[in-house]
Amino acid sequence: MSRASRPRLLAVAAAFLAVILAACGSTAATASPSAAPSTAPSVAPTATPAPSPSVAAVAQLLEVHGEGGFINPAATIGSLSTIVVDSDGRIYTPGTPSDGSTPLVAPVDVRDVGAGGAAQILAAMKAAGLDKEASGGVVADAGSTVFTAEINGAAVVSRFAAGGGPGPVNHGGGGTGGDSGGPGAAAFALLAQLMDPTVTWGAASAPVATFAPTAYRVYTAPGAPADSGTGGSPVAWPLATGLADFGAAAAANFGVDGLRTGIVSGADATTLVTALKGASPTTAITSGGKSYTIWVRPVLPDELGS
Repeated sequence: MSRASRPRLLAVAAAFLAVILAACGSTAATASPSAAPSTAPSVAPTATPAPSPSVAAVAQLLEVHGEGGFINPAATIGSLSTIVVDSDGRIYTPGTPSDGSTPLVAPVDVRDVGAGGAAQILAAMKAAGLDKEASGGVVADAGSTVFTAEINGAAVVSRFAAGGGPGPVNHGGGGTGGDSGGPGAAAFALLAQLMDPTVTWGAASAPVATFAPTAYRVYTAPGAPADSGTGGSPVAWPLATGLADFGAAAAANFGVDGLRTGIVSGADATTLVTALKGASPTTAITSGGKSYTIWVRPVLPDELGS
């Protein structure tokens, strides 16, 4: 390279370098600094509602009913138990109409001995041996009294000769023992106390009142009652669903062909009992141009789970 061309080359190089530096300076000036990460949530957090307080469901503590004997099985459809004691201290027994009638919708009496009374009754059940399955004095084709006790969430069933009687009692495979007064004597003594309205189980008072159901279990079968002539004029079924389609086939038909069953509750329950006021078990119920026999019993709180 000649001495004359070297200064020219240096000048060109210097000019080129100036262009590059200018470009870099422009880029640095226009670039914005990186934003610091935000710590604020992009969406406001949703408040978690406080859990609603749970409501203890009412459970059955004790139920006593009759079983077997020389009774037409159909006679027990819709019948009330001898007694039902619920975990809230309410004691339910069949009511007796003051006019001596036999209404289709049977009344139920109730006494309230409270939670404290329920605790005393549970202790009395255990003292009477109802926390262990037992049987005694029961004879084939003869009636028996069935005690179903709810112990620690499990049903414990005992069967004794109806009304009690002489003989040994078998406590769940543990052999026979001598219950003075016959099998289940202690259980029947407890039953007598529970049926006595003067025994309040520690409550200040426990007057007898009429239970006001919110639901009813209805059984229905095609055909009028055999003695419907004594049941007065037929009554029209008052609900929108006809009896031919009401409910579902009953698990046990009690010897009645075509027996169906279902629950009627809420406003329909009020409509039903209003329509059946004055009807008896021998009253024919009409629906869809046909006659039916129906059985109605109140549903107790422990069956509703509340």
